[in-house]
Amino acid sequence: VSAPPTAAPPPATPPATPPASGTTSRIAARSITGMRAVTSGATAAPQSTTTAVAARTQAAVAGLGKSSAIRKYDRFQFGLGQPEIDKGAKGPGASAIRPFSEGVKTEDINLDLSRILNVSPDVYQDRTAASGVFYYLPNSYHLRWAPEAGYDLKQLYSSAAQGQAGEVMMAARLDASVGPREERVAAGIVRDYAQRHGLVFTELRPLAIDSVAVSFASSLGIYEIPADKVAVHGLSDVLGQLDVAWVTSERTRDFILEALLQDIGVSGSVTFQPTGGALGPRQVDVRMLLADDQTFGAFEWRRGEPWRNQTAYPITLRYLHALRHHPGSPAVVHSWSLGETRIAPGGVVNWNAARVPAWLDGEVQRFWLDYTVDRNCKPCDQQVVSALTGGVTRNGSTQITFHTLTPLADLAAHELSVEVRSRFFDPEARAERVRTTILTRDGAEFTVGPLFIEERDASAASDSQPLFYYRLSAVLKDGQSLKGAQEWIPSAGLRVPIGLHQLEASLGSLPAR
Repeated sequence: VSAPPTAAPPPATPPATPPASGTTSRIAARSITGMRAVTSGATAAPQSTTTAVAARTQAAVAGLGKSSAIRKYDRFQFGLGQPEIDKGAKGPGASAIRPFSEGVKTEDINLDLSRILNVSPDVYQDRTAASGVFYYLPNSYHLRWAPEAGYDLKQLYSSAAQGQAGEVMMAARLDASVGPREERVAAGIVRDYAQRHGLVFTELRPLAIDSVAVSFASSLGIYEIPADKVAVHGLSDVLGQLDVAWVTSERTRDFILEALLQDIGVSGSVTFQPTGGALGPRQVDVRMLLADDQTFGAFEWRRGEPWRNQTAYPITLRYLHALRHHPGSPAVVHSWSLGETRIAPGGVVNWNAARVPAWLDGEVQRFWLDYTVDRNCKPCDQQVVSALTGGVTRNGSTQITFHTLTPLADLAAHELSVEVRSRFFDPEARAERVRTTILTRDGAEFTVGPLFIEERDASAASDSQPLFYYRLSAVLKDGQSLKGAQEWIPSAGLRVPIGLHQLEASLGSLPAR
């Protein structure tokens, strides 16, 4: 897009105005990469060994909602279907072909085409070559997100016997972003490859499998969540989505959420056992992050339609890309610079698409936006984590809300830190725990939690029996740090205003303003 997009600001947080540019159209094509080799010694546990975990986590999985693409694990059609059997198909052969790497042109745009089709570069021909059946795998899996529903990550708290800690059942819907459109374009490229090499082609289909297992040993294993604590609940017919769940402690749940907010994320693998026995287990990587372009996916671009940043994080637009493929010709990607335009959450972009030729609209399989996500947004993290709390099976869960009046302006502070101490952070053991959050702006609300409070505890709360204690500290704009007093301020209510009164109570005498 040659002229810069004009951004209509969201309430209170306008996006940056991009500089004018006259970037010319560029063309780039890359091979699809991303799937790693697999040995037969997969660490993931088979579904048969996780039946009990599947039963215990069913309620958490139900919170993900229904999907027309997902089939329950015990109803998924494993192996080959009758149409393939009628063609003489016997399952994938042991050797892979790489049809997406032929006829590649290079340009100076760092473009990963695995984001376009989301399929592995390795494609497998059926053992019966005359059947014309070829098989593909997803390139990777990530946490599913949708603008309306948010993240497909749910958690359910369960209290246990007296004196024992409660458990947390966590469920996630993993998405490979492989749909009918991606499959259709990939099939065209494989068909071209087959014709050039004298191979029979009739169909490109997902890998025929006999079983699937998910393991987070490389990540959740750090938190002592073994493979037999993870269960697969459902699969998509095109292997585009999986519903998985695991059981952990409330304390470990906090570590997992912290990892999801950081660059490390939660990583793992999905291991497929191919049908036929000729091909060994195939493994596809899983990487879950809350603020990530793979999680949010490739945003579609439509001529004449404004685009809104519906994520909770600031986004920087880099390029507009267009994928074009004709039978018998290599796939081509056209790219236009968007000038590193930063769009705040809720920001709207209106397009001047004069330099995107209109004839491309009928030639291109898809237009999409190339962008990066700003992960350094603590208020964004707080908003996301608050929305992820799913509830408790027997204990009620709630959040503490700190509402800032004008404390940062009154104190000339860069940020305030609030420490919260409560025995209700622990759903069962009632051991006191401390959590901290940062207050970064005035006139806003910041949440801390969850607190697991039964009705009798809430009704009996008073200054002598508070629900929690808190204390404040501050970093001034000149770099000076002010630490809170040793005494903690009790609170019997879940909503706490933060103003000069609370600052003086926690910090003591305030510096002259």
